[in-house]
Amino acid sequence: MDHSRSQRNSKFSASALLTLLCVALLADGALAATTVNVGGSSGWTLGYNYRTWASTTRVKPWDALFFKYDPRLHNVLLVSKADFDACRTTAPWPNIHLERTTSSSPSQEPTTSSVVLPGIVLLA
Repeated sequence: MDHSRSQRNSKFSASALLTLLCVALLADGALAATTVNVGGSSGWTLGYNYRTWASTTRVKPWDALFFKYDPRLHNVLLVSKADFDACRTTAPWPNIHLERTTSSSPSQEPTTSSVVLPGIVLLA
């Protein structure tokens, strides 16, 4: 009887240790997350080579992509890949919470938007 109890305790201890290890690894990744400015110091603008930027920029899981843009030239919509490829904006994804912060200064400061989906936060 004691041998069986010992095996159960050993299995429980191994499971608990594995769980703690997984939590620690996930927390480490979340703590190491950074905000990546899409387009670097240029921000999201016309005439910029984003393929080159993407090929030289490392984005890790948990990182946030930050889009700094001029609202006179751009807007923020989440669409399907098919709609994106067809440049179709008539059916954006529903249930998206969008918070927009615009500078009240007279200069044309870029707009910052935060798009929140269940389990996903996108900064635009």
